[in-house]
Amino acid sequence: MRLARYIMVTLMLLSLVTIVHALSVAPALKMIDYNSGAEESVRLRILNKEAKDFKVLIYTKGDLGKYIKFDESIVEIKSDEPEKRLFYTVSMPTELKPGTNEGEIVILELPEGDQTVVVKDDGEVVVTSGKQTSTVSAQNGVISKVQVKVPYPGKFVQSRLDIRGGRPGEPIEFVLPTYSLGSETIDKVYADIEILSPTNERIDEVKTQTVSLPPHKDVNLRAIWKDYPNTGAYLAVAHLVFDDNTVEYKGVFIVGDPMIEVKNISVNEFNLGGVAKIDLTLLGKWNQIIPGVYVDMTVFDSLEETKVGEFKTASSDVKPYVPEIIRAYWDTFGLSEGSYVMQLDLNYGDKQETVKFDLYVAANDIQTKFDSTGQAISGKSGFLTRDTTLVILVIVLIGANIYLVVFVMKRLKNKRPPQNKIQNQAEAIFNQENNMGGVA
Repeated sequence: MRLARYIMVTLMLLSLVTIVHALSVAPALKMIDYNSGAEESVRLRILNKEAKDFKVLIYTKGDLGKYIKFDESIVEIKSDEPEKRLFYTVSMPTELKPGTNEGEIVILELPEGDQTVVVKDDGEVVVTSGKQTSTVSAQNGVISKVQVKVPYPGKFVQSRLDIRGGRPGEPIEFVLPTYSLGSETIDKVYADIEILSPTNERIDEVKTQTVSLPPHKDVNLRAIWKDYPNTGAYLAVAHLVFDDNTVEYKGVFIVGDPMIEVKNISVNEFNLGGVAKIDLTLLGKWNQIIPGVYVDMTVFDSLEETKVGEFKTASSDVKPYVPEIIRAYWDTFGLSEGSYVMQLDLNYGDKQETVKFDLYVAANDIQTKFDSTGQAISGKSGFLTRDTTLVILVIVLIGANIYLVVFVMKRLKNKRPPQNKIQNQAEAIFNQENNMGGVA
């Protein structure tokens, strides 16, 4: 009996989770300028994407929720209605705190049949159908947000720093979406943006355009940076100036990816049958230390059919743009004079790059035909192929549906996805008080 009840409740929850995809609302956001004591009527459209009969529950939450009113809380939509048009009223109180005040209109599709619906103070919905009761979060519905912007006294702006670009050879664009939230016109607003290295060395400075900004208006302040010296991580510090006031915004950004280049390979004091000392000269093309670099080395016969040697270097931390020599040892006992092929598998971070070149082993010498420009024949990194991406997307979608059911059952909260690994490492370096081993 208990199992049957659990299955029934699970099916009800699944129906509430899956039917969300058939429902959408417009507008997703309505922004209103504050007018004390006034009322504003706003049209809302509920889209019937699957052309079916259903009912929705409409309720409000958030700071403005109590000021938003609908004529009906449960609305029935017919299959021949592509959309349902409703109106709600926002009654402005005589006082609201300066800044952006927000409320949410939650639209939740109800399962078929008769049921009793109760909206709790925390926004959860209790649905009772017969003897079965389930609790559903507002996150299983669609939401239309209402924002009322209340001006600050005097001059006041709100902004943020967006950083776009990051591929080698392409310019970096800094954008500050800036909003005038004060009661007075700002005569001049602009931003000076400093670019710093991981060692907090000032690399460059760029400036946005200068504009005048009336109350309740917005502008995108833009600046372009083209002359970055090296690939790597940088810190942008934007000083937003509006008349006699200054606000600071910061952001870490990445140009390119960490890269190691093999500049040279040499063998000294060699005797066939003994242990060859092979020195590889590496160059780190990144403005921070690249830790844990090592090279797997494999030697094949000239036809690349038989492996005749396999060894590796020790791990080393490669400094930025400073040649680093790492050594490997090759036991040539039993090896004959002749031509061979050497393969270098360069490992660092999440990357592996492969280079092959010819070499000739003589009695007292090893001659290499290594070209520092590299003969990269393969490589693997953190990038995904198209097919791999599709497979992962399918797995993610399946996992997401399972997660939603567990979310409803256990009333979990959403978590933000992890940030990019390189971005995290870069931000950690800039957060350190003393940074070592960085260059501009």
